[in-house]
Amino acid sequence: MSNLYFIIAFRFVLILIVQGLIFNKFDLFGLYDPHISIIFVLIFPIKTNRIFFLIISFFFGLILDYFSNSIGINAAAFVTIAFLKPYIMNFVFGNFMIHMELKYLKITSKTLLFIKKYYLF
Repeated sequence: MSNLYFIIAFRFVLILIVQGLIFNKFDLFGLYDPHISIIFVLIFPIKTNRIFFLIISFFFGLILDYFSNSIGINAAAFVTIAFLKPYIMNFVFGNFMIHMELKYLKITSKTLLFIKKYYLF
């Protein structure tokens, strides 16, 4: 599990540095700066604690606010995206969290049939 947290910390620092030092200087068509930092929320592992995910997303957005000299827009956006990610994944993939929980809990076949019968239909 500590390897997972090391990977999360590495991605956190790497994406912050790339977004803050490189992509905040771009000016696409004179309109906006590209935000590749959303990739951090999209590739965040599902099997981590949701509260941990929200806190990390808040600090990610807050540090990005310091880089881009904004007043909390990124922090609010990242917390909102992190909060809505399971619901969006559920909408797109259909019962996404149930399938992921079944995969990680290694439930027996009898329990799986019970869940399919009463919860999926």
